[in-house]
Amino acid sequence: GKSPTLPADVAAWLDDTTEALGPLLNDATAEVAVAYSALWGDARVLGTHLGRDYGHADHEVAGSADYVVHGPDRLVIYDLKTGRGDVTEPARNGQLLTLALAYSRAVEWTGPVHVGLILAPDGGPVRVVEVQVSHEELDRHARALSVMAERIAEATEGVQAGREPKWLSPGDHCKYCPARASCPSVGRSQDSLLTRPGRITGE
Repeated sequence: GKSPTLPADVAAWLDDTTEALGPLLNDATAEVAVAYSALWGDARVLGTHLGRDYGHADHEVAGSADYVVHGPDRLVIYDLKTGRGDVTEPARNGQLLTLALAYSRAVEWTGPVHVGLILAPDGGPVRVVEVQVSHEELDRHARALSVMAERIAEATEGVQAGREPKWLSPGDHCKYCPARASCPSVGRSQDSLLTRPGRITGE
């Protein structure tokens, strides 16, 4: 469904945070939803402020960028993190790379692409971590998503046939998986999540 209305104090804090970022977000579009097909390699912009109502096809991966800055010679995809936990750095952040890949392909963008994290823990200082990613890096990410899609299809077929999945890839995404409770890798994955390199703190 649609995103719930934020409590007044949280909404006010987010407004203050956005205002504090000043010029960084002056030209930004908020909550830009995109869809990417790992099978076909194409993408499209779905709209803005859709909540979770993406209406995407089964073969597409959909998500929302908290902020997109798209100017004549600049494209930046920002993800806002309001918690205090560790977050994977932008250059290795699968969520940001997928959003950047989808948006840049949807609008046929050939210029520089930046991805960034806005770290805004409630009550703490706001930090922005931003890096440029090349189109070659986005192409590599696209190939990784294609392999993932093939493995998901293989695993789905295997489960339907009563076989244990051959491919298991524990990571941050595990917390969103509906099969988490019965996954044979979930016990192994938690320790590795705490010790993986390439993470930055939200504080």
